[in-house]
Amino acid sequence: QASNSSNFSHQNMAQPGMRPQDYYHGQFEQQSDHNINKVQQQINNESSEQMCKEIMERYIKEYKGVIDFENPTACSPCYHVWLGDSDGLRYHLQNKNDVNNLYHFGGSKNHLVLIASEHCDGEKMIEIFNILKEFGADFNVTSKEKCTALHNLVLKSKLSIQNDLESIKTIISFLVDNRCNINARDFSKRTILINCLSKKYNAVNDISIIDLLLKKGADPNISCEFTLPEPYFAPNALFIAIKNKWPNEVLDLLLNHGANIDQLDKNGYHLLLWTVMDKKDKNNKKNKESKDEMKPCAMDWVLEHSYEASDPKNLGAAEKYISRNPFSTKRRIFARWKNRSPEYRQRVKEICEQREQRNKNLKK
Repeated sequence: QASNSSNFSHQNMAQPGMRPQDYYHGQFEQQSDHNINKVQQQINNESSEQMCKEIMERYIKEYKGVIDFENPTACSPCYHVWLGDSDGLRYHLQNKNDVNNLYHFGGSKNHLVLIASEHCDGEKMIEIFNILKEFGADFNVTSKEKCTALHNLVLKSKLSIQNDLESIKTIISFLVDNRCNINARDFSKRTILINCLSKKYNAVNDISIIDLLLKKGADPNISCEFTLPEPYFAPNALFIAIKNKWPNEVLDLLLNHGANIDQLDKNGYHLLLWTVMDKKDKNNKKNKESKDEMKPCAMDWVLEHSYEASDPKNLGAAEKYISRNPFSTKRRIFARWKNRSPEYRQRVKEICEQREQRNKNLKK
């Protein structure tokens, strides 16, 4: 104690050769800086408290009609996450709010990571995620519906692929790099890849999202049972992509990332049959209306990439669903493949074997 007292006195005493006015000026500056910092901290706290008050008022106004809504008695970081307010979020986390706690928001409790993935805009979401990471957030948390932040990004987020493509890709990479499970299944047993492919393809869909998911480790061989809008079972992502008329470029991506093209469905049908009929055709073979509406390119693509598809048994099964009109696209494709030489089929077989070996090497 004596030593500490001596050091303290020495540090605060005028040093030999120091003019008295210099000594007192230095003491004044230290005290002045301390007072300025104290005042600034007080201003910051008052500003943060005012911001909290305004955010809570806005939250109550927008969510008071939600089922199981709880009127907040104090501000929490979840409201700042909701609005993408990074300064307010940091203020709460610095004041000992747990980054991995469950917070009551809307009508249920949820993690900050999930609230951000559902409600934030693109650039704000990236900023919020970086702050959450700084404070040690777990990015592999799930909601009561078993949704990850990746699921929310596709299903619930305010972001649109058309307008926020680069932000979405950045967020996907960030989440996967921070251990959000890209192959996690939600309550409906769907992964983010399945959710993306289960939408009918149109010009707004961006193939680069599928490409990124596969490069980040999305498994194209996970099966899924669909109930709405039409019940069907898809053994893997190729079946889903063909069902929803995604272009051949996506089929190539899935195949090159290990999707099993020769996997059979529950009825023992090869993927080839999914290119010539839809679910209602399976249940009613008399239905001729939509047979030539399915993408003809998918039929040719499957035959070019699967040796098993051109097996006489599979070709015969597919023929039952093809229009007898000799000028229809699918009838012409069928006739061409039915008359293929054994040498051509052997070449397809060799290409398939090379692809399988390449995929095995990639897994190693």
